[in-house]
Amino acid sequence: MKKVFTLVLVIGFVLGLGMFGCKSAKLQGSRYVNPGLNRVRVTCSQSQLSTTKVKEVKGVNNTKIAIEGQICLSGEITTVSGDANVLFIIDKSNSMQYADKSFLGQCSRKDAVKKVINATTGGKANNNIKGAIVTFGRQAKATNWTSLSSLSYSNVCGEGGSGSWSDDGGTNYEAAFEKAAELLKGKSGMNIIYFITDGAPSLTNSSNLNSGNDWSGGQSAGRTAMNKLRNSVSDLTVNAVYLVDPKLSTYDEGAPSESDTYDYLVSIVGNANNVKKADHASDLVEKISTFDTVPEGTFASTSDLSALVTVSGETSNVKIEELTHTSEGVYTYKLKEVALHGVSGEVTENIFKVTGKGSNGETSTSTVIIKFTRTN
Repeated sequence: MKKVFTLVLVIGFVLGLGMFGCKSAKLQGSRYVNPGLNRVRVTCSQSQLSTTKVKEVKGVNNTKIAIEGQICLSGEITTVSGDANVLFIIDKSNSMQYADKSFLGQCSRKDAVKKVINATTGGKANNNIKGAIVTFGRQAKATNWTSLSSLSYSNVCGEGGSGSWSDDGGTNYEAAFEKAAELLKGKSGMNIIYFITDGAPSLTNSSNLNSGNDWSGGQSAGRTAMNKLRNSVSDLTVNAVYLVDPKLSTYDEGAPSESDTYDYLVSIVGNANNVKKADHASDLVEKISTFDTVPEGTFASTSDLSALVTVSGETSNVKIEELTHTSEGVYTYKLKEVALHGVSGEVTENIFKVTGKGSNGETSTSTVIIKFTRTN
């Protein structure tokens, strides 16, 4: 994490001292469940992110269980405090709609923005951290500054192929960076940019739209605009995620190669550590989570977790109704009440597995195995 951050460093787990991040998972059953069997304790530690607990339960058919458990992340958790301005610059060019498949209803750009917002704010309102968005294709458009926790990001994706040439039919870094400079002018505190694109700039503000792509002019204008932006804004960090578009060369034989585009982005950003390559659209979320300016080791929301129940080889989803940050590295989840299944007079395992992926890429699991004996 860069020194411009005020960090709260929290060690989530202490080993060998009897202190554990996750303490218990409760099984809250219906009136059919023996009260003496309604509690399961699950402990996770820095050296054991995957935890399993087994419990025996007897009851009639369709006995219902609601599981409330805990899931942990290890290592250091960093929290940003103080004034900060977070600006997203998002490519909405027509080629990006196909690279991110917006025309099929997908939008990893939206998921990437959500990941940064939730990780930075911890899912809580914070009026000291502001957010805004610049979207661009041929032109650039900007939102107003607002609290990052309440920033609307529904418009960061478009509908592939529907944009007009005058609006989305190109990639104009110059327009995007100039709009960013306007937004960040005079802003105090940390200034952080997250820039998502699928290729090098293909035109400039003054390009003749009837003359085709201008890769050389676009790169030159983009470089100049970024230099002005970096020189005019203090305490600025620029992060770029390059979504590799394997079909870009089919749009124009003169398009820069993947390596040339990456090198260009590194040159204008100024630091190779601040440029990540995403091999496919869903990789955008993973890559944007790895920047130093994204707090580590957090579950941003219930979307970072999945819950499954497996009975006799058949697996189905269980709804996660709630996720709460309990303490350092500890998150409490609640699953929707479900019915246990079994065969009369036999023991049947109902396996509940919650899996979570933290913002730092770390995966943790919390498993509760109910050995259910059906009594009717």
